[in-house]
Amino acid sequence: SEYNLDLEIDGKQHLLPERKLSDKKRDDFLLENGYKIYRIAWKKIETNKEYFKEEIQKLLTFLNSLNG
Repeated sequence: SEYNLDLEIDGKQHLLPERKLSDKKRDDFLLENGYKIYRIAWKKIETNKEYFKEEIQKLLTFLNSLNG
């Protein structure tokens, strides 16, 4: 099946209540229009290389589940 992917790399501002609300509205709109949404919490890559390797592996697993 075909789909569009919205990959979000979210910074700390996405934890704020007003930002959570706007993210929810945006996510709802995207989902209604055939998008799959995947979010990764931002951390400085130069100090969190292992974190990003793990997150990339999780993303690949997520993508494989969509094609499954």
